[in-house]
Amino acid sequence: MTQQHGMSVDVKVGQAIDIDNGRIRIVVERKEGKRARLRIVADKSIIVTRPQEIATNKIA
Repeated sequence: MTQQHGMSVDVKVGQAIDIDNGRIRIVVERKEGKRARLRIVADKSIIVTRPQEIATNKIA
C-alpha cells in the first residue's frame, strides 16, 4: 500500500496551488455559489480526469 497525504487550503479566485514542484498547477478561475471553476495545468504525460457525477437517485 502506498502512503498518501493531503491538505486543505483556502484559496481566492486568481490564486493557484502548485504540486510536485510546479509540475501540476491548479488555478481557481471563478467561484459562484457552491461551484468553482478550476484550471489544471500539467504536462501532457500527466493524466487528468474529470470528477464523476454522484448518483442522487434514492431507492424508496
